[in-house]
Amino acid sequence: MNKAIFRRNLLLALNELCPDFYLNIEAEGRFIITPKKEDGKSYNSTDEYIRLWVMNDENLKGKVLSFDEVISFYEGLFPLCPVWIKIKFHKKNNENRIVFNLISSLRNRKPSVVMGTESKYPPFFIDKTLT
Repeated sequence: MNKAIFRRNLLLALNELCPDFYLNIEAEGRFIITPKKEDGKSYNSTDEYIRLWVMNDENLKGKVLSFDEVISFYEGLFPLCPVWIKIKFHKKNNENRIVFNLISSLRNRKPSVVMGTESKYPPFFIDKTLT
C-alpha cells in the first residue's frame, strides 16, 4: 500500500459512509484520530515505539485534523500501516464542517497483511452507528 492507495481508500470509505453529503471531503472534512489498544492481541516492539512516540496523547488528544494532515500523519508510518482504521461519523463542528473519528489500531503491519483483511477499502472499516 502506498500513499495514493491509502488516500483513495479513505475517500471511497468516506463517500460510502456519507453518500448524502454533497461536499468536497478533502477540503471540508475534519478528522479526529483515536488510537485503540486491543485486549488479547500481541504487540511487537515497532507497535510499542509507534504507540509511545507517534500515536500518543501529546500528538493527538484534542486535535482536529484536515484530510491532508491525516494522510501526512499516516504516511509517516509507511511502509507500515495500522491493521485497521474504523471510520465513524462524529459530528458537525461549529463551522458546519463534518468531523469524522478515525479509531486506529495500535498494531501496525506490512501492506500485504493489511490488504489481506476483509475490508472493502483496506485498512478502513466503516462504522455507521451514530455517536
